[in-house]
Amino acid sequence: MPNASRPIDIEVVYAQALACYPEELPVEDRQRLRADLQLQIDYPGEYVAYIDLWEGDASRRRLARRVVAHGPSLDDIQPALIEHRENGAAVCYADDPDDDSVDRLPEEVL
Repeated sequence: MPNASRPIDIEVVYAQALACYPEELPVEDRQRLRADLQLQIDYPGEYVAYIDLWEGDASRRRLARRVVAHGPSLDDIQPALIEHRENGAAVCYADDPDDDSVDRLPEEVL
């Protein structure tokens, strides 16, 4: 379990997550992985509604993830999901690293 007073360094977590893959991920998959990890860090123990937008031309596409709502229950984000469903809103649950009831990556990864 990570120390709650110690900030989690996204670059360290991202590098360790990339090392779990046997081969290099395509650029878009790496960007999505980093964005997913950032949600885990920024919104622990919450449901998060977001929209993934891709900016730039084909050779330099960049993920611009926009969080449209977050909260401890699905009821908290349901209005935003309905409002943004035509824009491809997605939802995930960001595990709380301080919650011992959830299996997760070893502490040294976090």
